[in-house]
Amino acid sequence: MASSESLDLTFVVIAYNEEELLEATVVEIQALLESVGKDAPVLIMDDGSTDATPAIADELARRFDNTRCYHHPQNVGQWANIRKGVELVETTYQVVIPGDNQFEMSSFERFLPFLGQYDIIFGFPNNEYERGQKRVVLSHLWRLYLLALFGISVTYLAGVVVSPRDLVLRMAPENDGFLGWYETAVRLVLCGASYIQIPFEIRDRIAGESKAYRPLRNLQDLQRMGRVWWRIKGKGVLPEGRVYQELRQEYRDYQRALEQRADGVDSAAP
Repeated sequence: MASSESLDLTFVVIAYNEEELLEATVVEIQALLESVGKDAPVLIMDDGSTDATPAIADELARRFDNTRCYHHPQNVGQWANIRKGVELVETTYQVVIPGDNQFEMSSFERFLPFLGQYDIIFGFPNNEYERGQKRVVLSHLWRLYLLALFGISVTYLAGVVVSPRDLVLRMAPENDGFLGWYETAVRLVLCGASYIQIPFEIRDRIAGESKAYRPLRNLQDLQRMGRVWWRIKGKGVLPEGRVYQELRQEYRDYQRALEQRADGVDSAAP
């Protein structure tokens, strides 16, 4: 891919049985990069898919020089797949893109001017109703719930999020499942990281089935997020829990590491 500049950013594409949509997702990322005259790594994370997704991922890696893939031998779940992908990232920043082609990648151009200006870039859907009434209601309930639990008013906490690899790994909890990324996003906000919110466009799925709306699992996730609140806030509503204080310290340590790294680069410069 001919480009004038490399972005310090990796697109981590997560996929589980997305044989009908994975190629379109990756091709849209490549089209975005070409349109803005940039290059960036693309990392496809195959979560032990049982359809043709692994073969398609391998073919995309052969087709595009900036693309590689990682295959889990068996399904490990969304959060474990994301976390492994972040561990494999070699750039300063990463963004997780679902392989279901619901995110219109042309919208991502709006994010680029803010890369490096803020710790976190949270994307929120401009046209949320494209994904149906149930998903919209579910998203609104989550936002109200997180506001009540943590005082967080981010519109779309765990959607398309640009974040620093090292800070994510510092904040990432050990628990697995869908809420692992939600808890990480909560920790990123509560630790004091700077952030901005940018609108993007989405589209409804043209194939496959959404895994987001599962009433029984959604109720279980509400209970699990309550336990996340307990771990972070500790006993009572007003006092800041020990973990909350540790998050602030982790962010200070992260900033200190960045400053030391910058000083090392500056001192080594001729």
